[in-house]
Amino acid sequence: MSRTSRLVQVIVAIVLVASSCAGGGGGDVAPEVTVPIATELRPTPDGYSFPNFAASAVPEVFDDADLSAMFGEQACVDGVTTPCVATAEAAAWARMVNQSRLAGHCEGLAVEAALRFDGQMTPPTFELVNQGDVTRQILRGFATQFLPEVQEERDQWATRSLREIVNELGKSFSRGTNEYVLGLYTPRGGHAVLPYAIDFETQDVAIVRVYDSNWPGRNRYVRMDLTADTWSFSFAAEEPTKDPSPWTGIAGDIDLASLDVRSQSKCPFCGEGGGALNSVVVIRTSDDDWAITTTDG
Repeated sequence: MSRTSRLVQVIVAIVLVASSCAGGGGGDVAPEVTVPIATELRPTPDGYSFPNFAASAVPEVFDDADLSAMFGEQACVDGVTTPCVATAEAAAWARMVNQSRLAGHCEGLAVEAALRFDGQMTPPTFELVNQGDVTRQILRGFATQFLPEVQEERDQWATRSLREIVNELGKSFSRGTNEYVLGLYTPRGGHAVLPYAIDFETQDVAIVRVYDSNWPGRNRYVRMDLTADTWSFSFAAEEPTKDPSPWTGIAGDIDLASLDVRSQSKCPFCGEGGGALNSVVVIRTSDDDWAITTTDG
């Protein structure tokens, strides 16, 4: 995951045919959250017991079966789904997903934990083992971040203040649902977490409690100064309050992406012209010396 950030250049290369698409943005203005609010979700038992993992840690890959499960017959040659042989455009999209999986699956873990909690699925997520269908569902959840509507929704939330983000989370929590995955971006990288509660350190400092797949079963949080529009997050320290080098950012370095928009997104590679829609490669670098090389040179 990547987002334009301070001191960081984000170069977006449109590699296939771009297409406009509709997206969310929170809808009506959410009422201001001024008191603690939470859903019943907790890292245990509603998060996974195993940590975020690299692609090399599992044999599963995002493949034709996943494309068929997500997009149906339009992802398969001649519309045959059993077995599905991916179209050229679908196969290219799958390769992009697999290349993006190399460092981890935080987005997929957050998405699937939310879906399982909101859907009251059994057994509890904490009891699941990272193999087979469990892993495949995580891979599919991971892939949803590349859907055009999800990318557009994230772009819209990146223009909002932290107070607006907190208010929208509170609106979701008031319904008892964990509707949003929270994205955090710094020059050191990006990360996705699942918010489930809001507390207040002071009237203008919110503590957004999150399920963080890097720390299974642990209590983690994002601290947001709603007046200064700044945030901090302990990415690597075992004890967040003692982190000597937490991630920090401002409004614009943080966003939301909803389950609802993911479920309503369209196939990103099924345009009438046969090209992929809104397919992008995102390159994050703080170095001015960079280049893109294709097979054609």
